[in-house]
Amino acid sequence: MLITLKMKLNYLKIKQSKLINNIIFSNYRFYAGQLVIILEFLHTKNIIYRDLHPENLLFDHKGYFRLIDFGFAKVCTGKTYTLCGTPEYMAPEIFLNKGYGKPVDWWAFGCMLYEMLVGITPFFDNDPILIFKKVLKGDIKFPSNFPIAAKSLILHCLEKDQGKRYGCLTKGIQDIKGHRFFNGLDFNSLSKQKLKVPYVPPIDNADDMKLLKIINEDEEDAEEVDPAKDPFDEWIRKK
Repeated sequence: MLITLKMKLNYLKIKQSKLINNIIFSNYRFYAGQLVIILEFLHTKNIIYRDLHPENLLFDHKGYFRLIDFGFAKVCTGKTYTLCGTPEYMAPEIFLNKGYGKPVDWWAFGCMLYEMLVGITPFFDNDPILIFKKVLKGDIKFPSNFPIAAKSLILHCLEKDQGKRYGCLTKGIQDIKGHRFFNGLDFNSLSKQKLKVPYVPPIDNADDMKLLKIINEDEEDAEEVDPAKDPFDEWIRKK
């Protein structure tokens, strides 16, 4: 059984009285660590995901992440040029059509980590064009009480220069795993799902569907249109 990360984020927000507190911050680090493990695995298979955002992360019955929707994922050993993804999480090189690879996933990770701690993405806007401009400008605003270690890691991941972005340097993934933000987190135990999870979905077993919202996907026939009111009728007859 899986529930969306968006539900989890809302659950955490209800419980916190301030922007950051030690307990919630520890939880975010646990979840961010899972994102690192997921992306590391994909990249060892030369897969770039290209669409990391909360709606594509689900919880299983144990409280661990499952990544879904591989519609934009691609096996890539060099560069690719496809313009795709969710604008708020897309790296500048995607917008600029300069060619990109695995570094775009670490940019999205930086956006996700910021959103976990603040509640919105660093380049949020209702207008996609303004999101594009904000991403290219790279001006990120942090709350005054934002954790220093988290800020450091986010800025390293949201580096516009791909050659300087964390996850893509000489040490690779170790620059991220070894960052002080993850101090005390046992990545080996986390990858084996041996750590105590902060939240377990309230379900009885892996097949319990009570948290699922059942949607009737049966297609209904469209209402019949009066030919006299059909704006395309004349155009069709001329064809």
